[in-house]
Amino acid sequence: MAEGRSETIAIGITIILTRTPGDPHKTEPPIGTEQNAD
Repeated sequence: MAEGRSETIAIGITIILTRTPGDPHKTEPPIGTEQNAD
């Protein structure tokens, strides 16, 4: 169970890091484009 929880947490962290709105340099170009348009 511990391994399952660790894996789930790791996936959650990865999603959070990938979808960080305050860091356009680490996100995909479309996200940065939206911020620049703003």
